[in-house]
Amino acid sequence: MQRLKILLLVGTVALSACNGSTPGGISGPWRALEPFTSVSLFGVAYGPQGFVAVGGTSSEGRIFVSPDGSTWRQVNYQVSSNLNEITYANGLYVAVGLDNTVLLSPDGQAWQMVYGGGVGYLNDVAFGGGRFVATGAFGYVLVSRDGTGQAWDSVDVPDGWELRGIAYGNGVFAMTNDRGDIFVSQDGRSWERVLQGNFRRLSKLAFTGERFVAVGGEGRILLSQDGRTWVEAPANTSAGLASVAYGEGRFVAVGWGTVALTSTDGRSWTPENLGGYHTLRDAVFGNSRFVAVGNSGAVLVRQR
Repeated sequence: MQRLKILLLVGTVALSACNGSTPGGISGPWRALEPFTSVSLFGVAYGPQGFVAVGGTSSEGRIFVSPDGSTWRQVNYQVSSNLNEITYANGLYVAVGLDNTVLLSPDGQAWQMVYGGGVGYLNDVAFGGGRFVATGAFGYVLVSRDGTGQAWDSVDVPDGWELRGIAYGNGVFAMTNDRGDIFVSQDGRSWERVLQGNFRRLSKLAFTGERFVAVGGEGRILLSQDGRTWVEAPANTSAGLASVAYGEGRFVAVGWGTVALTSTDGRSWTPENLGGYHTLRDAVFGNSRFVAVGNSGAVLVRQR
């Protein structure tokens, strides 16, 4: 009888693993890839040519490409500045990073540096209203003069502090900073602070086509329809959240810890087991899957 109980227990655990769940009711649809690089990855984007991830070290940037989020290779392009983030919009991959570096590529393979130099670094970049806007470390943004991204202007943001995430939707850019403030702008040049965060850090944002979602430290999640009026959603976690992505009716938020969060409405969030502790920096949806990247070359994939 004791041997039968043990066999039943082993069978139950095996079935639980096959179903992608773990004890405690936390689902686990994530798959961690074998590391293909030891450098940290800070940003990931998806476009017609596939996924592109950026990162590097304090002395050089690295760019990696993948057609499916699972098989990656490094691009043969040398840049002396670590890259913090990347987006795809208006037919271009745009990567930003240390030393105010801005790189452009039509396909993720061939790159051109169009801006760089000076003291500072760029944290995020978004496109809207016919222009790109990149957030700066010391209370400034870079704004492209048109949709080609070839020429940029530096614009100071009053009370900007360290500017972090940026997204465009419903006719406005919404932007966060380290103090938990949120700013909005129609053109990327004139900014208004619409939320004072009392030093509760916010990181990145996503726009779904209907609403903005912003995430940050201590599991902070905020929602807005118009970028001006924000409400807080319970995340049921105190873990720091670094990034949020949206695709085909689902949000995914990632950060520091052993779980990611998922939601279908932005209001109710469910933890998902990552199979171990990860420091994840960014996430994106594409090709019917979410891809998250992070420290020490971490790449995790979640099928929709």
